[in-house]
Amino acid sequence: MLALIARVVSWLRMLAPGVPRYSLYGEPEHGVDDRFIHVETIARRSAAADWTIRPHSHGELEHLLIVERGGGEMLVDGDRVPFARSILAVPAGVAHGFRFDCATEGHIVTVAGPLLRRIATSYSLVRRLITAARVLPLPEEVELRPMLDALMAETASTRPLNAMAGEALLQLLLVSACRLVPEAEGQCSAPRRPALLVSRYRLQIDRHLRDGWSIAHHASALGTSIARLRAACVEVTGAPPIQLMQNRLIAEARRQLAYTDRTVAEVGYDLGFGDPAYFSRFFRRCTGVSPGGWRMDQSSEKDSASIAV
Repeated sequence: MLALIARVVSWLRMLAPGVPRYSLYGEPEHGVDDRFIHVETIARRSAAADWTIRPHSHGELEHLLIVERGGGEMLVDGDRVPFARSILAVPAGVAHGFRFDCATEGHIVTVAGPLLRRIATSYSLVRRLITAARVLPLPEEVELRPMLDALMAETASTRPLNAMAGEALLQLLLVSACRLVPEAEGQCSAPRRPALLVSRYRLQIDRHLRDGWSIAHHASALGTSIARLRAACVEVTGAPPIQLMQNRLIAEARRQLAYTDRTVAEVGYDLGFGDPAYFSRFFRRCTGVSPGGWRMDQSSEKDSASIAV
């Protein structure tokens, strides 16, 4: 009985108001590269905290937790969802926490929202996977450890094309998760309306990134009002709709500047800016540096890394 009371008190503390927003858990929120993938064991971040991850959220990071042994409870927007051997999907913006059984084994895969949504634009099952927090029971015959070990190694390496290898392994992991969705659909936690609306808005931004849609156009296509869209975005991410759209444009601009040979003007045209000068002003206003200056900084960093290796 005392153990039960202690557990209830602990959960009540976890439900206290004021959900912080982090990058990785416990780390101050900051921007990440739109190809960001991070992999670590469940034990690495939770064992030192008594196997408890207090409620928090991420503005632009999505989680896949692969629980191979053990289990626990996931707190999702105030609901407690038990799990054992499972894949847990947690979309960006959803308040979540965990209480793991002692010595639970598994991995936490954290992915930049733009990267995951870029994949989702081509595959409806991936879109469904990332629009709600889900507990997907993992059959014993599905063995993901070699894939996860390889993904962790690639994300930590500096070998050529490590980002490409990491994205390929991530897609294989998504295939494994999505194949479990139809069987476990009834065991998924339903998303709150604001979180679902923001998730749909982000996917819509990705689909129409180059079309120059206004916030009013987005709201109309989503079947909501500008005011409701704004309220949902601020509640879930802490930012208004226009900032989410601008962040996505900047993320795509950075990706093209870093990984393609397109000129600054060509990048601007591709993103719907008819005037290269306006694109440069927009980029500088959002980042504090010109597109050309940002590209030079990235080239310098890559050269330094090559020398270090």
